[in-house]
Amino acid sequence: MGVGVIETAQSSRIDYSARLTQARLIALNRQGRVSNFVPPINSLILIGMLWGEESPALLLIWAGLVWASSGWRIGLYRAFDRAVARGEGHAERWKMLSIGSYGLSGAVWGIGSFLMFPQDSFLVQAFLMVFVLGMGAGGTASFAPYFPALLAYVVPLTLPVTIILVLQDSSPHILLGVGGFIFLLALVFLGRAGSRSFMESFRLGFENESLASELTAAQTRLEGALDSMSEAFALFDADHCLVECNNRFDDLLPEFENEIASGISFEEFFVRLGESGRIPASVGRSREWAQEIIAWCQTPDLPLEIEMAEGRWLMLNTADTSDGGK
Repeated sequence: MGVGVIETAQSSRIDYSARLTQARLIALNRQGRVSNFVPPINSLILIGMLWGEESPALLLIWAGLVWASSGWRIGLYRAFDRAVARGEGHAERWKMLSIGSYGLSGAVWGIGSFLMFPQDSFLVQAFLMVFVLGMGAGGTASFAPYFPALLAYVVPLTLPVTIILVLQDSSPHILLGVGGFIFLLALVFLGRAGSRSFMESFRLGFENESLASELTAAQTRLEGALDSMSEAFALFDADHCLVECNNRFDDLLPEFENEIASGISFEEFFVRLGESGRIPASVGRSREWAQEIIAWCQTPDLPLEIEMAEGRWLMLNTADTSDGGK
């Protein structure tokens, strides 16, 4: 028995880990699809800004790498979708491919900003710094569900230009570089917080799903136990509405099955029973008879035997529940 419990717990942990990994990667790729068009467009803007300042060949090669890395991510998204459809979205290789893919995108931009860093214009340098940090902020918002991929993207994206500025001789460059480094740290901490928030939301959802499954299983067991009883059983809540019954109780009024299923009241059940013609004493006075039965149920003179038309007798017994039901 102990071994079985341990194996079940281990299986549950493995299932949770696999589903969490897949959920994080699905969220990463869903948000990555939306932001994937930004780097190619930004590369065109940066080329326009630096055209004439840097080698055209260098600019075009770098832009080609940016577009190629975005194209690679599109192919990765489609392959991952197929893996999810096969139930393989949690596999280790998808984590590695995601980290590598986002790391490649960040590195292309980081290396490009290092190679194309304008030496003579502080204004253009500052623009390049803000440009790169803006992309880092966008990546933090998009890639937070899977923190390793976010880290692989934002660090190589922002660190090279930050280091270049810090190593310059002038105070404005150093201050701008230090500010960029602080901004990078802020992005990392914000990304980490976003990742933890996503995992906490998933954990709560997983636990709620587990509780719902357990409640469904418990409900199924309860219904099976009630249906195996030889007596008719019904449970009414504090408002005297039916909340649970077994098959034998349904058999008392089969023609009102839908009404019973929708939560018939305690009083209305006896009115319907009286109107059904199964109780000789209620003929022509079903509502009055129902009131008499309900009043009798408030006295200690139970169980009550009720004669039925088929020559059978119905033994009625009630008991109050802790929440005011019966």
